[in-house]
Amino acid sequence: MYNLENIEKKMNDLINYKGLYKLFNQKILSEELHFIKELEKISQELNLDQHVAILSSGTTSSTIKGYIFTKAALLENAKAVNSHLQLNPESDLWGVSLPTSHLSGASIMLRSYCLNKKIIDCGKWQPEKWVKLIQENAVTVTSLVPSQLYDLIKNQMPPPQGLKKCIIGGDFLAEHLYQESIKLHWPILRTYGMTEAGPQIATENALGSGLKILPIHQCKTNEQNLLSIKSPSLFLWEFQYDLKTGLQLKSIASQCDKLGFYQTKDLVNLDPSNSSLEFLGRNDSVVKSSGRLIYLSELKNIVEKFAIENSLYKKIELTLEKDEKKSYKLVISMEENIGEVRIQKSLCDLLKPHQVDLWKVLPSIPRTDLGKMRTRP
Repeated sequence: MYNLENIEKKMNDLINYKGLYKLFNQKILSEELHFIKELEKISQELNLDQHVAILSSGTTSSTIKGYIFTKAALLENAKAVNSHLQLNPESDLWGVSLPTSHLSGASIMLRSYCLNKKIIDCGKWQPEKWVKLIQENAVTVTSLVPSQLYDLIKNQMPPPQGLKKCIIGGDFLAEHLYQESIKLHWPILRTYGMTEAGPQIATENALGSGLKILPIHQCKTNEQNLLSIKSPSLFLWEFQYDLKTGLQLKSIASQCDKLGFYQTKDLVNLDPSNSSLEFLGRNDSVVKSSGRLIYLSELKNIVEKFAIENSLYKKIELTLEKDEKKSYKLVISMEENIGEVRIQKSLCDLLKPHQVDLWKVLPSIPRTDLGKMRTRP
């Protein structure tokens, strides 16, 4: 077994910790001491004994944002995922392939604990070594982000023997990459979630089955297709910290409607007939072009297909940026020395009639630990 003792210790520490467990990376724990002190003070005032603090993607170099959950809420989500995937405690085994200082990796530890208290740590990401570890340790279910899937598909690597389910989430999954993985017989299950929900909301339970909503969630949308959710796995408190204002808290109750639904910033199509949804994008990822509304995902699929076919995946990124007039512009960022002039001409042709407003050439594209483009300073 690889790193078994260490990962099982982490899992048990998370489960058994008394007080407010801080699911932060080492940088936050070692450098943001004033924030940690204020958070600990609030924890004692609110008597947070079986709770977990988790950072959100809104955290920047100047502002720390995140959520506080009850441990019971996170475990509720973990049990719901195991049940949704019809996992068997006797024959199934989770492998963690994502950072355990993030909810992405920690949620795998919680699912493992709820399933059979067994887990395999697949270590630092190395595709060939990962495939070998999955197979040698009889891992049947794991979760990856799209950049990891790309590494496997780029090298034409078939799935390890015994792997039954490979959940892909955490970032935009290009349709082209998904189809290429199917050709190699990867047991891909697409998923949709958000930190606020602890985290999973809807997941395929079979290849191509569509995003089925976990039974613990109640979902509805408004006229603009904004998703609202009512669930036992929602956060309890939202927090924000900066040096100027200190630590501020906002309860979930203050952000819900009279029926207890929390409105998200995500746009979805709901299908109540089979309890499924289609994720359209964030409400700030819709642009009007050529007289119609365009979801950013439509254009990202075009850009990422081009990037994959030209071995430039993660070297080119399409984003939306707000300008001084608070309107959005399409921006393409690319790494330098990869043939910028040719790429610009090719993408202009591919994206017609939509116009890219700004082209950026960077030494490298800044990324989070999960491979997402870091769009905030």
